[in-house]
Amino acid sequence: MSGMPTEAAIKEAILRLKPAPGKFQELAESFMRIQRGDAYRNLVPQGRNTRSQTTIGYPDAYGQDDAQGLYLIETTTGNWRTHLDSEDLLGIHKIIKDGNRVAEFTLFTMTEKEILVRQNRKRVAKPKKTIEEYRSDIEALGVPSARIRFIFLDQLVAELQQPAYLRVLFDIGLPIDITPFYSIDLRVLSDARGPIKEEFNSCTVVAEDLLQRIQECLKSSPLMLIEGGSGLGKTTLATAFGFQWQRQPGCGAYYMDMSDYPDPAAICPQLIQLIKIFGDAQHLFILDNCHRIKPELLKQVLNAHVDANNRPAILAVARKQNDADIATLCWDLNVARMLLRLRAEDLRAVYLLMVRRNFPNGAPEPSAADFKAWLGLYADLVSFSLALAGAEDSLRSGVVPKLRERDAIDYLRTHYTDELPQDEREVLAVIAHCARFEFPASRLSLQGRIPKVSLKLGWVFEQRAKNQELRYGLAHPMIGALVLKALEKQEDDAWESAIKEDFFQACYLVQQLLPNSSEGVVSDEVLSRARSVLERVSVDAWTFSDRFSPGYSGAIASLFRRVGLEKNFRVRLNSQISTYVANQERFLIGLPSFLAFAEREGFTEEVTQVWVALQKAAKAGRMEMAARLAPVGTLHNLIRMASKQGPKELAWLVDSISTEGIAASMANKFGKLKADLAEEVLRDLNVLVPKLYGRLIRLLRNGPALDSFRTAMADAFKRSDIRAWMRRPLLLRLLADEGAPLLSAEWLSRRSIAVLHLLLTDPEIKRCEFESLAQGLIKNRITAIKMAKNQEPLTGNEFFVMVCMADASSAKLVDAYINSLSSKELLDWLEQLETRDIGSMLLGAVSEFGQKPSFQALRVAALEVVRLRMERAFVMKRGAPPGRLFVAMHIAISQIAGVTDKGGWLEQAIALIRMAPPLKDLRDKTDSGSKLHHAYWACVERVFVDPVPHSGLS
Repeated sequence: MSGMPTEAAIKEAILRLKPAPGKFQELAESFMRIQRGDAYRNLVPQGRNTRSQTTIGYPDAYGQDDAQGLYLIETTTGNWRTHLDSEDLLGIHKIIKDGNRVAEFTLFTMTEKEILVRQNRKRVAKPKKTIEEYRSDIEALGVPSARIRFIFLDQLVAELQQPAYLRVLFDIGLPIDITPFYSIDLRVLSDARGPIKEEFNSCTVVAEDLLQRIQECLKSSPLMLIEGGSGLGKTTLATAFGFQWQRQPGCGAYYMDMSDYPDPAAICPQLIQLIKIFGDAQHLFILDNCHRIKPELLKQVLNAHVDANNRPAILAVARKQNDADIATLCWDLNVARMLLRLRAEDLRAVYLLMVRRNFPNGAPEPSAADFKAWLGLYADLVSFSLALAGAEDSLRSGVVPKLRERDAIDYLRTHYTDELPQDEREVLAVIAHCARFEFPASRLSLQGRIPKVSLKLGWVFEQRAKNQELRYGLAHPMIGALVLKALEKQEDDAWESAIKEDFFQACYLVQQLLPNSSEGVVSDEVLSRARSVLERVSVDAWTFSDRFSPGYSGAIASLFRRVGLEKNFRVRLNSQISTYVANQERFLIGLPSFLAFAEREGFTEEVTQVWVALQKAAKAGRMEMAARLAPVGTLHNLIRMASKQGPKELAWLVDSISTEGIAASMANKFGKLKADLAEEVLRDLNVLVPKLYGRLIRLLRNGPALDSFRTAMADAFKRSDIRAWMRRPLLLRLLADEGAPLLSAEWLSRRSIAVLHLLLTDPEIKRCEFESLAQGLIKNRITAIKMAKNQEPLTGNEFFVMVCMADASSAKLVDAYINSLSSKELLDWLEQLETRDIGSMLLGAVSEFGQKPSFQALRVAALEVVRLRMERAFVMKRGAPPGRLFVAMHIAISQIAGVTDKGGWLEQAIALIRMAPPLKDLRDKTDSGSKLHHAYWACVERVFVDPVPHSGLS
């Protein structure tokens, strides 16, 4: 994904909205939906109409949560202070006075944030009200301080530079590249390969009833799967529907083809992200050739959305698959399915399209009987189109052609194959034969020859496989049989050429051939053909090389079994595996997979032979290079298998791989691993190969290999993401190490609520796995502050985490540090925290500090902070009674802190709660469902039934 605009371009685009404040409101709504999540999914715009013209109403937009209250959004293109004074304070007051709660307030302004310290001037202007003063005014109305946001222009521009906001930038007119998707408008095909843009726009490319059927299906579900064999017009139908879709006002259609990528699975995470960013009910995404990815991955792509009530439409196109997983996928996601079969109506659509394209004066239309007769002659639309092209003379004469298969063959010969040099005709025959089974021919099977003329004419395309090997395929796979007939090549000869030079391709051909039998039943003819291929390559199929590693053994063995050649492959395994280890430099590649296969099969001799061959290689000094060239996962799996094999094999393997060179190789590749695999590698190396583990850790601390993990961890804000990271203690410990301080106190503090919630409430997470990280941070941070006078003091969030996470090993240090602080410093830190966080901190500190003087200091400071906040809320001159949950939090904190005097603000707060509806009803309406809020309400309930103060929560 690329094409991120510059900061200057984003700023300029926003300022262009100044004459259209309704558009600025729309931008703010989109921004909050992305940034703040569920509460803003179903925003109600009041300050603009559907044409983005401003209207009267307060607020400009709002979301609603039955538990929390209203989430308000206001925007202004003028003076933000005037807007707050004249509209927002009065509007919030009225909303609360009418019996509503305000859970969050956000003001967007086109003014840049004022600098903190201005230069001295001779004339001092009258001081203006600060942001914090306005924040206090709004908080006093009952809005939580931490949920009062002022988003100024410079802040907005900085946020919009993140990829998540690409759709917002797109909507305000900035050019955004969303490769690999592209607009359906850009899907302009040449005449030789299908309809062009103008023909799609004419709405007459495909049969109308098919378009109507898709439209009806998408009304009941935004997801649809079009299936069918090659050449039936699936892609053309989906493209035609894309053009129809985008003719609706405000709608857009995007297309991408999985076959454009050697490894389509690798592009899926990007597809998911793009669909989430750009997807809404007005947009259609067409995913072609989806049979090239596994059903579980397709399920993730189809299920990509942000708002379940505003999901994009996704039209998946795939070859017909006899797979129960597809049926399960469609059931789970409510995917509509359409199975295409060739019909007379489809032949008629192709016929009329050709007439419109080539005969401006018209041509005779065949009868229904003609189309029905033609339907029995052609298996797909491509061969039918070629036959029509071959019968052009009849059409020009005004005569309905008498179509035969020969017409398509003659057209190919006249316009294509007869002009090819003899050498390229041989190459094309192999390509055409492979095309019959819908896979491209390898360059090895073509003996290195390149079909230059066919490439130039566009009949053949070139692509690279995952191993970067060049392959060649027909532009239309379904004309493979016709091309062979046009070349006058016998099919057996083509078979021989396809498998003679590339036995690996021969095995792949068999793999394609077997599932292609109708309804999953393998006919005797197909079985015989597949068996003959494997018999021809049975010797070479087990000649392992850098191109064909032993890791393919399981897949090839299953092919042999399916065609009844089960006993033919084992006889060569012993000699071939020994030869592979002896002759290949990268001999570890594929060995763990081979060992797993051999163990499953009960091939004890072959397993023993592998370990004997490996030990010989180690004694000869060849293990070092092979281990350095192997992927980290391969070496990891080999170590695990050696541990299962026995202490003898593990001992010599450990001795041979515990080198600096192998550690360096692993360190260079470590950042490419998935986080869970990285954790497994560290865990197993720590136990099984401690010397290699130590060297690897030392190298990782000093290098850039951990950058990918740092990025992934920095993006972890959801509790599910944080939970996953907390279950990777070794990787986290490495990231938090003093030599590579990637897990910072800032990361902990920014996620402190989620972390603490998980530690205290999630039984699946062992607190000790994460505590050691926090202890190291606590000690290092406090020690640094004590040793360096110019060290920045702790932030409120850092202080929060340290108090909550302290254990016996660090509590003494934290206790001494708290005792060294003045009351004012404690108050300053607590003032930075949300009210609920103060309660969390006291709750987390009880276990280690409950009986220490430092906890008493925290109690006193916490009581003072909540007293000041409640009194400000009560005495605000425009104020209404603050929200019930806001009051409940303060009452609960006073109980946690062991309040001894219930006079003053506390009595007033309790009286306010008593005036509410029955406590249970009130709790049900205001509780967000979190255990912390349950604890608050439990404290409030005890106030009503038990006059004795409580020093903690049960």
